Amino acid sequence: MGTPENSVQLKVFVDKKKKKVMFAEAANDFVDTLFSLFTLPLGTIAKLSRKHADSNDIKFGSLTSLYKSVVSFDRKYIMLEDLLINPKNSSASICKNLKVNLDDTEPIPPHLSSLWGFVMSSANFIITDDLNVIPLTLDTIIVLFNSLGVENINLLEERTMDFGFEEFLNLLMWSLTTNNPLTNLVLGGDVISSWSKQASFMVYNDLEVIPPPSIATFSKLNTLGVPVGDMEVLEVSFGEQEALSLLKVCLTSNQL
Repeated sequence: MGTPENSVQLKVFVDKKKKKVMFAEAANDFVDTLFSLFTLPLGTIAKLSRKHADSNDIKFGSLTSLYKSVVSFDRKYIMLEDLLINPKNSSASICKNLKVNLDDTEPIPPHLSSLWGFVMSSANFIITDDLNVIPLTLDTIIVLFNSLGVENINLLEERTMDFGFEEFLNLLMWSLTTNNPLTNLVLGGDVISSWSKQASFMVYNDLEVIPPPSIATFSKLNTLGVPVGDMEVLEVSFGEQEALSLLKVCLTSNQL
């Protein structure tokens, strides 16, 4: 749990009967950090997952394996390593002013240093269980209550939570794997090539990448429990559509 100095508050309203977070209320400092998730490069997201206290149990689909491959790669097979494992955030000059900043990479030369957040500091917001963020007004409250079937707010349990680095990181993880991240978090839930030219690599089902084939490669194949003679070699052409499909799969699954 974050300390008051490096955390922001979120007020959640829980339907104990349904065991579900119905909605939450937050000030601009929470929403600023929430919106800052969109500025994080994939390399930073993967790096954050490795730093997580329970990183052995939580993975961003196959993205964590892919990042691990880059970190452990023999330097003779990779170029521009730092741009992959510590990618620059174009909004770093804004993010560094947030009370909870998830991106610890060095900022690029600031061109928006006069901005201190992403939303108006005088506003409060409603956040739904699927992280839909709307300004808190009488009109939006009425529409929200009707859509959620909330007839009496006094029947909901109100909880105030402190959100620090760890809580936002958990929220990021849940947002990538479920449609109700707040409920899972609050109540608990189960252009330049970066590689050396003219080299071939082995890519496993979870996107772990290893250097050109060697004896060690075949040793790892044995751990898969599949005889080499039973394997079939297929050549697949990869274009933009295939690359986008691969990105989608690696964010949602540990297997291709």
